[in-house]
Amino acid sequence: MRLIFIEGVSGVGKTTMTQKLCALLRSREYTVKAFEEFDYTNPIDFYCTAYLSQYEHSRFLGDFPMQSAVLKENTLTVGAVRLVRYYNREVSLFTEPLLGKLRRREFCTNPPKQRLVTLAEYHHVYKKIWTDFVQSEGERPDFMIFDGSLLHHPINDMMRNYDAPMEAILAHVNTMLEIVSDFDPLVVYLSDENVEERLVKARNERNQPPASPKSIEFWQKRRVNDLAVLAQLNLPYDVHDISRENWDELLTRVSVHVCEDGAARRARIYPIVLEAYNPEWVAWYGEEKEYLVQKIGGENITNINHYGSTAVPGLTAKPTVDILLELNEGYDLKQLPGLLSDYVFQWRDMADDPLVLYKGYAPAGFGERIFHVHVRHTGDWDELYFRDYLITNPEVASEYAALKIQLAGTFPNDRDAYTDAKGAFIKEVTDKARATSPLAALTQFIFVENAITPGDIILVPGGSHPQLAQKAAELYHQGVAPYILFSGKENPALPEFPSEATWLKSVAMENGVPEESILCEENAAHTFENAQFSLDIITQRGLPAKKIILVCKAYHSRRALLTYQYVFPRGTVFLTAPVTDKRGLNRGNWTSEPAYISRVMDEVQKIGEYFADKVEGLR
Repeated sequence: MRLIFIEGVSGVGKTTMTQKLCALLRSREYTVKAFEEFDYTNPIDFYCTAYLSQYEHSRFLGDFPMQSAVLKENTLTVGAVRLVRYYNREVSLFTEPLLGKLRRREFCTNPPKQRLVTLAEYHHVYKKIWTDFVQSEGERPDFMIFDGSLLHHPINDMMRNYDAPMEAILAHVNTMLEIVSDFDPLVVYLSDENVEERLVKARNERNQPPASPKSIEFWQKRRVNDLAVLAQLNLPYDVHDISRENWDELLTRVSVHVCEDGAARRARIYPIVLEAYNPEWVAWYGEEKEYLVQKIGGENITNINHYGSTAVPGLTAKPTVDILLELNEGYDLKQLPGLLSDYVFQWRDMADDPLVLYKGYAPAGFGERIFHVHVRHTGDWDELYFRDYLITNPEVASEYAALKIQLAGTFPNDRDAYTDAKGAFIKEVTDKARATSPLAALTQFIFVENAITPGDIILVPGGSHPQLAQKAAELYHQGVAPYILFSGKENPALPEFPSEATWLKSVAMENGVPEESILCEENAAHTFENAQFSLDIITQRGLPAKKIILVCKAYHSRRALLTYQYVFPRGTVFLTAPVTDKRGLNRGNWTSEPAYISRVMDEVQKIGEYFADKVEGLR
């Protein structure tokens, strides 16, 4: 079942649209139940409804026995409150004097001087009635159409009776929508900028007196408030201009929107829109970057990059700012929802791209600024190679722009097809960018990383970086290996521990690794000794070591791998699991700071020094 709310100010044709839509859907063999304005059977709205205490209700039953059956039949119970409907459109359900008593206790028309109900109680009653409706076992047609039940009557009441602030009105409407969210609600709002002209026309057609200036002012304000509420709804809505009164065309459009599923709706309201390059996109990125750093904490972030087409000067692009946010290896991504509540989170079953954040997608279409933030741990990402290649090769960027324009025409409402069709071009350019990057070969050589599969033991060369032990513990808990062996002698940076190995052991145990699964080697002073002394312990203990997981600092990974391969028996399989240490240096950012560059170049020099006389042993 889907709920459709037909909304708008007085005179815009809500009832006409309700009737026409109901007839059209039934002609297509859908089951439909519609509640026009003032239909006293409406299960979620109130028209001519008295608000009574339980005592008053009991007294009326006793005082008017001839009408007690009708009174019971038209009573809704909300805790200790009794709501009694006393009119069906223009037909009274009761006779005097009971009718007069009920009128004086009206729930909705409740001006301040006669107020029976507080705003909080008004909201509470609505919430209870809507909840009862959801939980009821009544009829469930394909569609239920409500004429003015979500915005029109409640906002009238809250404005006229309580002078309620916008925050209270919005909270009320969103609460009601949340209650019925399982029924896929859609708001169809009928709008005309010229409220006065619409009122005059409608009242003439109904043979009603002309609207007073005060009434016109009220309805103009109501329209402004309605649109402000719509802009902040948590669920879908469509605004339709009815000024031209093209009812057949409008009905066709509304019926398509009503019958579409979520995927079709998203395709319609979020089409592929390309724009000429806008320098403001860079400023948007800068502001959002500051916001992310403030919320997450700079100490948890290894790198932030603006990528995608909006990062390439002069390139035609969708006005979407793509951000690559790289977090420290040990950072728990599950912390982010509490920090970034203004984003929509998409968790993905992809190890290298586990989380994407979205901002700027309103229920009715694009917002002013749109952001996609890909959240990853540190790595060497294709997107940055592609971006840089387009920046330095304008002719390739022009080819890419032409391709996008062509594909946007072919797939204007199919984002997946649009993206897939760009894939071959992007891959070709990215491969070329990696192959021709002046630093690509050096990066590939120094920074080694393998896909990790189960092995015999996890080996960790020493250091004073907790990330080493944290990564080893993570792999242990994943069942990668039954033992962890830490290696490293005393370190002045760790005065409270006899060795690096024992300190790393303490970190691993803090991360849930049992002591019996940890081995320590406490004499090694450098990487060759780490390898040799670790092999000695493995041999002495008779542990299997045909397949080894090597956890080391990212920039140390090549030297560590070569060293362990040199020391261990030929045929031993090594899988390298690098970590970003407390310095923050990794494959993706090593060229970003002089200190990082210097450390990597030191590694290149050390590898030369280590293996100048050992090449034969590596053959």
